[in-house]
Amino acid sequence: MKVVIIGTGFGENVVAPAWQSLGCEVEIVSPRDDVAVRKALAGKPDLVSIHSPPFMHKAHVLSALESGSAVLCDKPFGISTGDARAMYDAAMECGAPNFLNFEFRCRASNLKVKELVDSGAIGTLQHGSWQAWNHLLRERNHGWLFDAALGGGWLGAYGSHLIDNILWLTGSRVIECGGVSSISQTQRPDREGKLQDCTAEDAACFQLLLENGFTANVDISAAAPLYVEPRMTLIGSDGIIELYNDEALVLKRPDQREEKFTIEGEHNQFMGAQTAWLKNVKQALLDEAPLSPSFADGLATARVLEQLKRSLERP
Repeated sequence: MKVVIIGTGFGENVVAPAWQSLGCEVEIVSPRDDVAVRKALAGKPDLVSIHSPPFMHKAHVLSALESGSAVLCDKPFGISTGDARAMYDAAMECGAPNFLNFEFRCRASNLKVKELVDSGAIGTLQHGSWQAWNHLLRERNHGWLFDAALGGGWLGAYGSHLIDNILWLTGSRVIECGGVSSISQTQRPDREGKLQDCTAEDAACFQLLLENGFTANVDISAAAPLYVEPRMTLIGSDGIIELYNDEALVLKRPDQREEKFTIEGEHNQFMGAQTAWLKNVKQALLDEAPLSPSFADGLATARVLEQLKRSLERP
């Protein structure tokens, strides 16, 4: 299987090795080299794996679809609902297999939580809490990730994963949302050392209300002084699920019985989850079968992100 990867950051360093480990022939092109992109697409790859910055997603996805290839696009799936809708509509019109890179679904911890929820282990889902603080952006130079107009911000980079996870776990849709966000550094030096204004958030706390009545509280930051182990808590009508650091999972019930699970294996590691997801994509292409997360899931998340960002705008 021939895969063209558009992206020299995450695409080259994480996605390319994952595809190669699955026995795929991989060609990597820079998203900013239009000539190289056109040449790679003209080679009729089986799949185009797009990991360019969000403001380039739409152009790359539409070009890949026009080439007749299957397409996998990274989150947050463009910079607006309009972008996401255009990409989704184009894929539906041509009938191309399409996938969204929400690889967190393939983490062993998330798969176990999903299994417990679907089995009714805690009854009807009522509320959930997600907390994830790290220092990934604290010392980073200015670039598109700090420019809101280019699709930057921690909401799109990380919050999109959690929004998709919530939609996936609940099988419902968001009807109301709101919250607050912050920018820890209003200016950062770029690669040349020149100070640039930061307009995209590096931390946010938001709440979601879903159609089925489920409520969620999400608190994320990439500007903390150090890494704090992430936590997730799900409250159901008959019990509670707690997940700590994606490794220690506890199922608690009213009768005080606790069931503990230790999540192990490569699928719980960053690279392992990505490889597991791409393995599913490869198999779906070979079987000519639909697979989620797809562009439909990207569009659903993009709608929530846009609604959230409107609520976060200060007068």
